[in-house]
Amino acid sequence: MEYGFEAFFILIGVLFPLVCCVIFLYALVGSLGSSSTVDPLPEEIEKG
Repeated sequence: MEYGFEAFFILIGVLFPLVCCVIFLYALVGSLGSSSTVDPLPEEIEKG
């Protein structure tokens, strides 16, 4: 049984931070906005 508990805690130690990183990156990418809408450039940049 010793190895069962050890394997369980190792899995928790690896999967929990990984899941936290995935959730963080998903929220970060979701907050960037839609890439399908492009804002027009200001006129001074277009002339320059």
